[in-house]
Amino acid sequence: MFLAKSSSRLIIILLIIFAILSLCQITNASEEHSELAKENLCVVLIIDISGSMADTDPQRLRETAANIFIDLLSQDDYLGIITFDDRIEVVVPIQKVASNSNKEVIKNTLSGKPDQRGNTDYTGAFEAAYDQLQQLDQEDLRPVVIFLTDGEPNPDSRRSNDTAFMKTYMESMWETVTNFTLQRYPIYSVAFSNEIDPDIINKISMDTKAEAYILDTPSDLAHTFYNLLGKLKNRNNIYDEDYLLTNTGETLSFFVDEYTNQVNLLFLDAPDSDYEIKIKKPANIDLMDEGITESIEDNYRILTLAMPGEHHLGEWEIEVSGRGSIRLMADLDISLKAWLMSPVPYSQHSLNESVEFKVYVPLGGTTNQNLDVTVELTKPGQDRPEIVKLKQENGYFIGIYDGANLAGTYDIQVNLLMDNKVVNTSSTKLYVKLLPSLLTDFWIEDGYRIGEEVIVTASLSIGGNRITESNDLKVESFNLVVDYEDGYSEFIALNDSGAAEHGDIRSADGIWSNRQAFDRAGIAEAMIIVVGEYRGDEFILEKKLGGFLVAPPGNIIINNSQGSLWSVSGGVLSIPLEIQNISHFKETLFIDMESSLGKLVNTQIVLEPEETKTLYINVEMATELEKEGYLLPLSFRTDNELTRLEANSLNVPVDIVSKGEYLLKKYYSTIGLLVYILIGFMAVAILIYALGLLLYFILIKPRSIISGELSYWISSDNPWSSIPKKVQLKPFKKNKVIVSFNPDNQQADVHVKNREFDYDIILQVITDEKTKRFIQGWKVLLKRKQPISLRVKCTQPGVLELNGEIYSQRDLHHRDKFTSGGFGFQYTAPSKLSRETYQGKNILEGKVSNDKSQGV
Repeated sequence: MFLAKSSSRLIIILLIIFAILSLCQITNASEEHSELAKENLCVVLIIDISGSMADTDPQRLRETAANIFIDLLSQDDYLGIITFDDRIEVVVPIQKVASNSNKEVIKNTLSGKPDQRGNTDYTGAFEAAYDQLQQLDQEDLRPVVIFLTDGEPNPDSRRSNDTAFMKTYMESMWETVTNFTLQRYPIYSVAFSNEIDPDIINKISMDTKAEAYILDTPSDLAHTFYNLLGKLKNRNNIYDEDYLLTNTGETLSFFVDEYTNQVNLLFLDAPDSDYEIKIKKPANIDLMDEGITESIEDNYRILTLAMPGEHHLGEWEIEVSGRGSIRLMADLDISLKAWLMSPVPYSQHSLNESVEFKVYVPLGGTTNQNLDVTVELTKPGQDRPEIVKLKQENGYFIGIYDGANLAGTYDIQVNLLMDNKVVNTSSTKLYVKLLPSLLTDFWIEDGYRIGEEVIVTASLSIGGNRITESNDLKVESFNLVVDYEDGYSEFIALNDSGAAEHGDIRSADGIWSNRQAFDRAGIAEAMIIVVGEYRGDEFILEKKLGGFLVAPPGNIIINNSQGSLWSVSGGVLSIPLEIQNISHFKETLFIDMESSLGKLVNTQIVLEPEETKTLYINVEMATELEKEGYLLPLSFRTDNELTRLEANSLNVPVDIVSKGEYLLKKYYSTIGLLVYILIGFMAVAILIYALGLLLYFILIKPRSIISGELSYWISSDNPWSSIPKKVQLKPFKKNKVIVSFNPDNQQADVHVKNREFDYDIILQVITDEKTKRFIQGWKVLLKRKQPISLRVKCTQPGVLELNGEIYSQRDLHHRDKFTSGGFGFQYTAPSKLSRETYQGKNILEGKVSNDKSQGV
């Protein structure tokens, strides 16, 4: 039973430990994933207010689209607004959306700002947006720029035909766009009118890994902004339809389940429309009192159900009645989403290279583990998609696609399925081109120390062959980017210059390199980004290298706690060392000994981060050493020169002794330990003996003196025909009391007059003479049987008669009555004894039971 209980307790403890470790791992994994899939946005909205807008957007539809965008942002999102022509104005500095009331403040601030004027300075607008994002210190936000324009770059219409000026301006603009690329700030371009240059618009978005929307008219702006925000937030679109209202109206429905976080309903009004909206749940709850908020503007209406409760679950109905035309757009924001981590959305990919898919699904509060992720890829020129089913591994869904053998745009749709039903979809594009492959020898180690410097090299190759800059290959920038968890980013330009300060051996050999010195502590992630052109086709290559830790150099402390050591000439000496590694890194410690006194057996020790260990360093002592004292010089060094040693050398005193002295010293401590153990055993034995004797004298010795009362009377048919005489036994202070019928017996304690008999009745305390007294004491303490008894016997020819049985001797108990010599006797024990203390025994059993006259 004890073993079973112990095993159960052990199992429970192990399960608890496992649960805690699992929770920690899950927590760490969740923290990592939250950095990769940041749902909350930081949007900088850039709005063109140049003079051409008076003609291209006279109804200010861009303002309506911006207001719709603001209304549909989450309260945890951040927003900044910049307007530009040839002047730049930060209308709304980046701030948290926070509340519906603040949305109204932002919309009122924007109202009237799109006042048509001036030229179109792309560069100034981008620089202002870049500065705003650089000032952001929130780490849990995903930066996004939305750029709305109706024209091409033209900062000064008076110099638009100045080729040199425009060339310099465009170079400056593309340098600014490159900064967005390096910082991973995507620019989603939305452009309309015949004045735009589609190539420039597409390049801005493609270079920054975003999507461009080129519209025919500004009437599509609201729809575009709505869909764009839905993509950025990874929402599920449920309606996007035009309706011509009649008297019968329209009835639509949507479903709210436990994974629904928000429902957004957008109604775009036509100028002549007049309609009424009713939304109801089967339970007919009062919507306006149950979390539904409504925003009504001149030409649109938005209804939002945020954070629905249990009473909101179920199917909802939308009834729209009235006249005119409307457009309904609706989406659901749910907690189960599939976020594409790799490849980066809207990125470029090399032709004929495998595409590695990596999707993260935040589980949130769901307990349903029957989740699957599939990817649909539609190649250029094909209608039917190819399906790639991903498998779950290390918290991600992972898969490989080997069919990227056609150049062009691949449409990608990621599907999240629960119980084989699609619950979330997201879409993006992948641009497959004939591009160089990016190779590097910079592989992430466990971490780097502050002050450590490494040389990073990388190269570009085609078909496995390294290529250099030429007419085919032009490299605009080749950068190592190190992102720290606090938002700080470091850019190191790699060069193919042959300069020693860059760690480059030969110029123009296609190997790009530079020195990276780590001078900032924290968790970081590194990647290499290359921007260039191959055979006239522009490219941006990005290679993620992984995450690592940058921390201060470690400190190793070495102690030799033992004083003088001894050995024999030619023997092996073991030197005890306590080594403490105060470091975030695994450290290797090397030990050297330059001395003719001996040779080190182990010269290398590996220390785990923050490890303290005690070990022995073995030295094979030289032969023919004199019997005297020596100092063994030990020196220490680490595999990393930045790691500090508290002491890099240690002189260990050692005495060379004879074999006899060696054995005596070697086993002296063992012998001493045995002596201490023996003394301890003896002390315990003496204590046990003394306590046992004490118990004997307290519990047993007092009972070896007869006590109680003995009554006797002349025996007849009536035991009480004569008055009993009582004798107190304790005053005799003896362990044997003699009651005699012989008046001449001088040794008798009690005389009973009897003319017929002259024998004695003896009452005697019987003790266990075979058992040591101290053992008797312990037996009594442990509540075992008392080792004493009171016995009554007769000298010959007397006998005892008790309960019809004849005895010569018998154990006597409380209130026992017996007859002998014509007298009756009764023993009364003192009050502290009980009749059950001893068990009586018929010692004549088998001897006189068949002949009760024997011995009479």
